[in-house]
Amino acid sequence: MDSAKYKLVEEHLARLRDEFRKNLDERIIKIETCWIAAKDPEQAENALAVVIHEVHRLAGTAASFGFHAIGEEAAQLDARLQNALQHSFSWRMFEEFDSRIEYLLDLLEAELP
Repeated sequence: MDSAKYKLVEEHLARLRDEFRKNLDERIIKIETCWIAAKDPEQAENALAVVIHEVHRLAGTAASFGFHAIGEEAAQLDARLQNALQHSFSWRMFEEFDSRIEYLLDLLEAELP
C-alpha cells in the first residue's frame, strides 16, 4: 500500500477510535443500568440480554480500535456469561459477575474522553 493510502487508512482508524471513545459513556450507562435491572426478576431476561449483547459488542470491537484491555476483559466476560446461560444462569451467579462487570466498567471509564 502506498503512503497516501496508508495515511487515509490511519486517519479513518483514528476517527473510528475517537468515535468509539465518545460512545463509551452511553455504553457504561447501558451496561450498568441493565445489570442492575437484571437483578429484578420481572426485568431480568431482557436486561440480561442487553448486558450480554453490549459485552459481546465490546469484545468484538474494543481491541480492534486499540483498547486491548477492554477487549480482553469483555471477551472473557462474554464467554463466562454465555457459559452461565447455557447452564441455567442463577441468582447466586450475580455475585460472581458483579465484580467482573464492575471491573469492565472501570476499564471503560478510564478511557472516557
